[in-house]
Amino acid sequence: MDSVIVIRLAVVSAFVAIPSLVLAGYYAVLFFGGRGDRYGPLNDFFSATTLLLLILPAIGVWLVARDATGVWLDIVTWLAVGGMAIGAAGQFLLIMGGISLETSFTTGGLGIVPVFAWWTALAVAAFASDALWPVTGGLSVAVIALSVLLASAYGTRLKAAVVPLSAALALALAAWMGVLGADLLGRA
Repeated sequence: MDSVIVIRLAVVSAFVAIPSLVLAGYYAVLFFGGRGDRYGPLNDFFSATTLLLLILPAIGVWLVARDATGVWLDIVTWLAVGGMAIGAAGQFLLIMGGISLETSFTTGGLGIVPVFAWWTALAVAAFASDALWPVTGGLSVAVIALSVLLASAYGTRLKAAVVPLSAALALALAAWMGVLGADLLGRA
């Protein structure tokens, strides 16, 4: 398939991932807010869908930045694509009852680790070359930082910080998806 077509599809996918992320967050709030167990599978579905929608943007970034970055971006990108697929598969298997909630934490963890490496690679590509906009790299750093802060707050049971950090992370992710889509559009 022509690279320009893949990049254009990546742009659409990045923009469609935004409402999918919003729906995942909405159903997570309902589920964890005690509104009913029926919202958990909806959160899982939209979380998995968001991960799948990010595969094409990852490939799009690879196509536009690979000449400026070298082989390291190849490795990180394909590991991230695999991680996105593993994370999404785990969520879908959880919905279908094929795995337990605890196992889904394992698939989610295995899936998200290479995505964090990829976000780091985006920041490097943005700041060390003209491969991506600096704001794309900056938002990648913001997503990583907010994820670490949220995990720390949750792990140390600082409940008062969990909700605002979750909201900030969701906003940063949505902004990152929108900027990434616009960045790729400008390079298509």
